[in-house]
Amino acid sequence: MKYSHGGNIRKSIEKYNLSSDEIIDFSANTNPLGVPPSVKKIIVDNLNLTSHYPDPECKKLKREISRYLGINYDNIIIGNGSIELIYLIARSFMPKKVLLLTPAFSEYEKALININNECRLQFLKLKEEENFKPDIKLIEQAIEEVNLCFLANPNNPTGTLIPKEELLLLIDKASRKHITIVLDEAFIEFKERESMVKEAVSSNHLFILRSFTKFFGLAGLRVGYGIGNKKIIDRLNWIKEPWTVNTLAQLAAKEVIRDTEYINKTHQWINKERKFLFEHFLKIKGLKPYPSQANFILVKIEKGPSSTKLQKQLAKKGIIIRNCANFRGLNNKFIRVAVKTRYENIKLIKALKETLKI
Repeated sequence: MKYSHGGNIRKSIEKYNLSSDEIIDFSANTNPLGVPPSVKKIIVDNLNLTSHYPDPECKKLKREISRYLGINYDNIIIGNGSIELIYLIARSFMPKKVLLLTPAFSEYEKALININNECRLQFLKLKEEENFKPDIKLIEQAIEEVNLCFLANPNNPTGTLIPKEELLLLIDKASRKHITIVLDEAFIEFKERESMVKEAVSSNHLFILRSFTKFFGLAGLRVGYGIGNKKIIDRLNWIKEPWTVNTLAQLAAKEVIRDTEYINKTHQWINKERKFLFEHFLKIKGLKPYPSQANFILVKIEKGPSSTKLQKQLAKKGIIIRNCANFRGLNNKFIRVAVKTRYENIKLIKALKETLKI
């Protein structure tokens, strides 16, 4: 279970003997609005292109991202989800010692230990009593001893955010010490003003990961991207396999970041429904939700069953949650739930109350 993830609908259907129509998946942090009609249309209209190789350089998509972020085309690399780029970083940099915060996305650790068995990992545990808020001073001290550091902002599964002014100080120190910071901004669209994109294009020691999975809901198409100075981008492109991003993924990603109506609606929806869920979790005796800046909420089961048992009990009702027992730094008293539609959120709240007998 160590490196398992949420969003495995097929496994849930088989394990709990459910049909796809019965399941509400709160385990995957994807946009509850789904894929916009404009994206569906462009996929259907271009199915004939699947008989040809995709553009290995993803030129049109890179130009659209360049426009979207206001950065240079040469500062962008496209990947088969940001996952490909995480593993690409591990292969390219081959760091001897890396700092990881815990709890955090498990693929950072997996990529490093699978690709570089000489790499030593140093873990900095986020404190539960401080709502898992990263302490920038402790991070500054910890990076003194490493070559590279993975950070996520907002962090998964805690939803905590490091303010930009604090990150600027950290990046400055890392640059002076020649330490590379890999900043995962997979959820930054929910707090765009805190992004470090503009700083990354001019830094030799900052690389940013972005994803079309979370905010834009293209989980099944697998497309993500990285941002850095040209030296870092060229280094990654040198060892990157060709044709890893398919034609339909490139077209869909290019289209979805143009859809300002969809982007604005997502912001309004998530802000409203995250607040709704959080306030109702506070009212459920035995649960402790943690403040989040993303589209999910980490919850502790202070009184009640283990996260594994609660996961099974809710699954029988057709509700799938993320059991956080396999996150390093957490245990079997933590769950994570995605923010979804009002109808679905109400069903979750009702099922939790019934299961916990509130």
